[in-house]
Amino acid sequence: MNKDTVEKRQDLRMHLLINLYEHYFNHENKGIKKRYLRIKTEDFIADSEVELAYTYLINKGLVKNEGNATSLGFIITVDGIDLVESHFAK
Repeated sequence: MNKDTVEKRQDLRMHLLINLYEHYFNHENKGIKKRYLRIKTEDFIADSEVELAYTYLINKGLVKNEGNATSLGFIITVDGIDLVESHFAK
């Protein structure tokens, strides 16, 4: 493990949160189910770094998920929204 690896993982997590933030607010008038960003299960498990990043965000309470055999859905939580907004308020 080195500093670059840690920074890359931190950047990936923030990128995923920002993507969920934008998806959430771009679908605000379409119902709660449309606010979930859907990812094919096979695509999700194919990239272990992304899978670990989402697992981290879920465990921190920044993201919620739901899924079935073919796809997973992710939605940003209020704590995730606050983190993204505070990131850009700097």
